[in-house]
Amino acid sequence: MADILLEQLKKLAMDYIEVQQERLDEFYIMAINKAVDMLKENIKEQFADYYVSLLTALEGNIDIAVLLKIKEELNS
Repeated sequence: MADILLEQLKKLAMDYIEVQQERLDEFYIMAINKAVDMLKENIKEQFADYYVSLLTALEGNIDIAVLLKIKEELNS
């Protein structure tokens, strides 16, 4: 009788563990996906900022005096 009860409890415990494992997997998959999406957005913003600054420099919309001042500050 005790063996039968023990086997039933083991099955219930294993079922419970399996369900909880699936819940944890879903939670962490969602958390990781959210973190990856946030990282992608951050990288996109950084690239956009970088290319905007390059385009601005290439378009010549920067005052030469400002560039010379920056050069002097970097050299000192």
